[in-house]
Amino acid sequence: MNKNTYPRSLIPLGSLMVFLLVSFISLSEGKAGPVKCELVFSLHTWSFFYKSGHGTGTVSCDNGQKADVKVRTKGGGITLGASDTTEGHGNFTGATDIKQLFGDYSSAQIGAGVVKTANAQTLGKGKITLNITEIGKGANIGFSFGSFNLTEAKASPTTPPVPSE
Repeated sequence: MNKNTYPRSLIPLGSLMVFLLVSFISLSEGKAGPVKCELVFSLHTWSFFYKSGHGTGTVSCDNGQKADVKVRTKGGGITLGASDTTEGHGNFTGATDIKQLFGDYSSAQIGAGVVKTANAQTLGKGKITLNITEIGKGANIGFSFGSFNLTEAKASPTTPPVPSE
């Protein structure tokens, strides 16, 4: 066997393997499609011209991504009241990854309620839209403008157990 012939016979096989590898990498790095994500949250708000609220929730996406979140609202307007949202739900559109969902959304709200409160609104952040519905209890009246902020809740560090003697 001529030693120059043996390596040349592997060239077509090697070329085919490189082509398949490059094709696979190109397909796997393609642009991701839209992802469907849902927010479930609870929120406590108060307002007396200035409006403020804080709460917690969970974002779950159909691609398996999930995150616990902190919810903050800030704003102002002609508004008065306090309420506790016990059933908050939201649906996101326009995102390809859960990380795009964190940040400030513009909000405008008109509402009135005594004892039981309900609210629905559409919030925007660039190309991402968040449609939310809230059901809760409290009393509020008026209109306000401001922001609805989602941040990823950081897991608290756990301390290792202390060995007992």
